[in-house]
Amino acid sequence: MIPDPSLIKLKCCTPEEARELIERIRKLDLKVTTVEALKDALLPLFIGYQCKAPIFDPGLKLFRAHKRNEKSTTVRALSYPPAEYVTKPQRANGEGRPKFYCSSFRNTIFFEIRAEPGDLVTLSHWRTTAHLTVNPVGYSKEVFERTGSTREVPAYAHTDFVVDAQHKLIQDFFREEFTRVVPDGSDHEYRLAAAIAEKHVGGPHLHGVMYPTMAQAANAENFAIDPVFADANIQFLYAEIYRIDSREGFSCGATRIDAARADATGALTWSGEQVRWLVPLRGTLKMVEEGGDWTARDVFGNEVLPAFGPPAAKPEPGRVVTLPSLALPPSPH
Repeated sequence: MIPDPSLIKLKCCTPEEARELIERIRKLDLKVTTVEALKDALLPLFIGYQCKAPIFDPGLKLFRAHKRNEKSTTVRALSYPPAEYVTKPQRANGEGRPKFYCSSFRNTIFFEIRAEPGDLVTLSHWRTTAHLTVNPVGYSKEVFERTGSTREVPAYAHTDFVVDAQHKLIQDFFREEFTRVVPDGSDHEYRLAAAIAEKHVGGPHLHGVMYPTMAQAANAENFAIDPVFADANIQFLYAEIYRIDSREGFSCGATRIDAARADATGALTWSGEQVRWLVPLRGTLKMVEEGGDWTARDVFGNEVLPAFGPPAAKPEPGRVVTLPSLALPPSPH
């Protein structure tokens, strides 16, 4: 039974009350319990609950992807969907409340959308232009061991931030339920995770949640970002279309078949060509790795976006990892 929100006193529950409430919530039928009702049920656990949120500097590179046969014609079509199209809950949002879902690692996106051989996938590249503050959800040594992750829990997930035993009890509940593996066709099972995620975001200074990818064994970060922040502070770079050729374990083979940049109105122009960078006359470009993908920078460190045209001279690649080193499977080149 869900507690009546009008009867909830705004005070921290005792450890025993927290334990009993967690057990009641776990027994709820997610087929009929709404995300809003779940948020009401979770309220006593959040009173006095503390989180430590990482703040990412502007310039964080992010990736999104869609499975579709037709070519998108606008940048808007590559961003988050309109609210009326969000008819099912997802891991970090309830029905009718879209988020800008993205990953810090390019290869992860192919698994998040469950791409299979023969699929055509539009992969879009984005970059933040302001500080991004997100609450981490779903990070723990136990979660990483359960998923078979090949990396350590990143320090910026702040899993060492524990106030007391009750705080740890609630943390573990949130981590376990948020990272639940949901089978195809059982979207209702996302409702508790969505309620937990939405309760982790409140006020103008929090822009979303960060969580380990369940589709790729917690080996990279996913983000579910508020659309208001995304519209104002996430810049579209360019898009590519891949044909998925093979998939085995956590490796995915794919062939690039097209690429596009956007004009000032947000309209996409597909070139029918590969992604290439033009090296300035008597100049150089340095190729640096970000999230399993290449970024070109000039001698001043400014990003140089691909120029779609005749092949250019191949610059000498350098290697700089802007996020902490992650032991990840190969990218789909």
